[in-house]
Amino acid sequence: MRRETFRCSWSLAALIGVGLLPVALLTGCQTTGRGGTASVPTEILQNSPVMQVQFTLEKALDAFATLRVHGGWPMAYSDDLTKRWGEFDPCDEWQITVQPPATPTVGEVYLRAYLATGERKFLRVAKEAADILREGQLANGGWWYEIRLDAKGPAEYYYLKDRGDHEKADLFCTATLDDRATQGAIDYLMKIAAETKDRAYHESARQGLDFLLAAQYPQGGWPQHSPAESTGYHQYLTLNDRAGTDAMRTLLRGYHQYEDSRYLTAVQRAANWLIKAQLPEPHRGWAQQYTLEGEPATARWFEPPACCSAVTSDVIQILIEVYLETGDERYLKPIPDAMAWLEKSQLEPGVWARFYEIGTNRPIYVNNNREVVYEQVDLRPGYSWSGNYGVSAMENYRKLTELGKSAYLRQRDSMTPDQENQRFDELEKQTDELEASLREDGFWVSDGRVSCSEFVRDANLLCEYIELWIKVNRSALPKG
Repeated sequence: MRRETFRCSWSLAALIGVGLLPVALLTGCQTTGRGGTASVPTEILQNSPVMQVQFTLEKALDAFATLRVHGGWPMAYSDDLTKRWGEFDPCDEWQITVQPPATPTVGEVYLRAYLATGERKFLRVAKEAADILREGQLANGGWWYEIRLDAKGPAEYYYLKDRGDHEKADLFCTATLDDRATQGAIDYLMKIAAETKDRAYHESARQGLDFLLAAQYPQGGWPQHSPAESTGYHQYLTLNDRAGTDAMRTLLRGYHQYEDSRYLTAVQRAANWLIKAQLPEPHRGWAQQYTLEGEPATARWFEPPACCSAVTSDVIQILIEVYLETGDERYLKPIPDAMAWLEKSQLEPGVWARFYEIGTNRPIYVNNNREVVYEQVDLRPGYSWSGNYGVSAMENYRKLTELGKSAYLRQRDSMTPDQENQRFDELEKQTDELEASLREDGFWVSDGRVSCSEFVRDANLLCEYIELWIKVNRSALPKG
């Protein structure tokens, strides 16, 4: 049962009186911006459950903001905040992470919180995250996994701000598309540029988009790193970890925001290559990476040439997105064969091996002896060898074929009142748990770490609750 509209066990006066809620939130002073709960009259907020959720959100965001270095964050901290990590390795106090879910993704949380609440301090943190990404943008327009800093800001690499400085031109200047590092930075800069109308953010976003154009191979795909190496798997056309498909998604967003036809043309070129790269029978899916000649290729020692169910699912998704953008049905033509392959290749209903052997379609794995094997025994740890990879893509394609393009888009982009109520009930339970699990100092701790991933997930849930609370109660709010 959905929580009654405006019911709350905390009174407004009680929250202020015990110091849990800043008076500025409710008095209309200049710390608040437009929209969100800041636009809701005090008499309505006083009896609403949203206030305790907003207090929890503010406490968590205020705490996480104290961990910044030059406006950015590494990937994780020890629970006592004395140690720091990038994706895997320890890092010093002068290093921040670009790779999501670190700096750009955390910045998005602060931007979302600002829009949900109207609190300008969240916008200031969001802008500082965008500022350090701008400063850490490489001279070619992309980003590496990290930004190395000194007391003055980014150092050690050849950054865009240093372009033309011949003494720095020989410094490291390789950008990566792996794990959405460059794509995530571009996406965030586009979002904050759209909100703030700041020309500097627009310029950095456009330079990032132009980097994606320059890094694209004539075939249509992208290497994992650019400029691409002349040997090794980093030069291959890469679909692993959504490197190429995320580049397509970012370019589509750039096309929507800037109406630059070059971005859509690049996406279509990539989609055309994906159609050509579909593997023949008995495995009508896609590989994780391809040689420049178009053959499935080996990457790291535990990534053999194979048909990959996870990549196949992702390719189905992006081909659907390109079809929805262009209306060109040829982008859907590879999908039925890929769906049939996914159907027949399940280990059990809804579960696939990651890799299937070229030629035989047998599930394959790699053990700790670096041997390709056919059973899940003594496998290289820390890698996703099986999972529910194909479920979402198969569901989306079936919905598209059942509903047609227009109805599919309507259903995808909105919720029915019943769906809103169901989601509201789910969020109510989750926000209660998040309030209870937030440490006294404002941090969520999981597995002995304070991590960007945990913060992003939990803070986004609180933001979603606030947004949905305003939406479902809109009829009771003043008009105008």
